[in-house]
Amino acid sequence: MSVLNKVENQYTLDLGALVGELLHKLHYIILSMLLCGVVAWSGVYVLVTPTYSASVTLYVHNRNEGNAAGITANDLIASARLVDTYAAIIDSYTVLDEVIDRAGLEGEVTVGQLSRSMSIAAINETEVFRISISNPNPVFAMKAANALADVASDQLTETLAGGTAKVVDYARMPGSTSYPNYRTAAGVGAAIGLVLSVALITILAMLDNTVRGPEEFVQWDYPLLASIPDLELAVSEHSGYHYGYGKKK
Repeated sequence: MSVLNKVENQYTLDLGALVGELLHKLHYIILSMLLCGVVAWSGVYVLVTPTYSASVTLYVHNRNEGNAAGITANDLIASARLVDTYAAIIDSYTVLDEVIDRAGLEGEVTVGQLSRSMSIAAINETEVFRISISNPNPVFAMKAANALADVASDQLTETLAGGTAKVVDYARMPGSTSYPNYRTAAGVGAAIGLVLSVALITILAMLDNTVRGPEEFVQWDYPLLASIPDLELAVSEHSGYHYGYGKKK
């Protein structure tokens, strides 16, 4: 049954009929969602290499020895701004090369690879910032992150006379992958299956011009000349009709 209605030579979409058609084929929609979800999960599992993330947390301190009143709000603002400066220094060749040497990672990674696997971000715009290392090997990620924390706390103090960085938390062994998210992949696949199945059912319903009764035929402005009766219904309503045409009961 088509979900299009013809009114004064114009076609309109019958939302009620469309919803009914979608509900009638709900099992196909659910099957499509499950299939696409499984395919997306399997594709990510097979094609994407999982990575582990290990993080260390450092605290930026803006030294102000001449201020006997202690740390002021201006000191905190200055410390927060130093995070960007520290990030640029940590991502330098000198620091990363020392990290590789201290962690014993020679031959396993280059400075460029270590730089691409590292991310630095301030925590809630405070003077505390986090350094994360992502790698397919969780042991490598932990060792590199901890070595980076030690190098940062030493190197930054020597480089910047106006501030220091202290390690708050060292990295622990990652217990689960940080990328990819298999649940998200399956959810996206299921959503794609939902959209595709609903779109396909809608298009097929709009293209369906099968007439299943006189009430559907009349709306197309064609004269109804005759209709073929339902013989099975006639047999059930008039017993004996099936014995043959013209025979007496």
